Amino acid sequence: MPHFSDSRHHLLQLSYIRTVTIIAQACLLFYAVEGLGIVVHLWMAIGALLAMTLLNLLTLYRLKADLPLTQLEFLFQLMADIFFYVCLLYQLGGTGNPFSSLLLIPLIISAMTLPRNYTWLVATLVTTSYTFLLFYHVPLRPPPQGTICRSSVTLTYTPPASGLTLSSRPC
Repeated sequence: MPHFSDSRHHLLQLSYIRTVTIIAQACLLFYAVEGLGIVVHLWMAIGALLAMTLLNLLTLYRLKADLPLTQLEFLFQLMADIFFYVCLLYQLGGTGNPFSSLLLIPLIISAMTLPRNYTWLVATLVTTSYTFLLFYHVPLRPPPQGTICRSSVTLTYTPPASGLTLSSRPC
């Protein structure tokens, strides 16, 4: 069995997490469309899942190479995950989707594996993405009344993002 560096081990674990989330998201998408009759831009959602699958396959292929894996490369992998989650959530109700907390997965992973300055970058991207999804998304139902409640949800993301970042490894 080959010896993996910490970065390689983390990237392998990330690919396992991606595999689980891709399968779960595909099943939930199928259930939402077929079981609940929710109308979505199916090809756009499937395209995002396929792109995430392609990234996961390329990541597994990358792990076979003898080239060193840097923390910056791992950061870009986490940022790609955020991008794909945002693409899916944009098409599936934004922050009204109960699975919008998936955006926290890359932040938690970053806080556990990357230096604090990278984790701040991930926290900023997650918070910005969540705020974007509050206002820009394809609704699955009529929008809820009142923006105060919707804006307060952003405030609930900021303390955990800051707390996780402060508890991350120093540079």
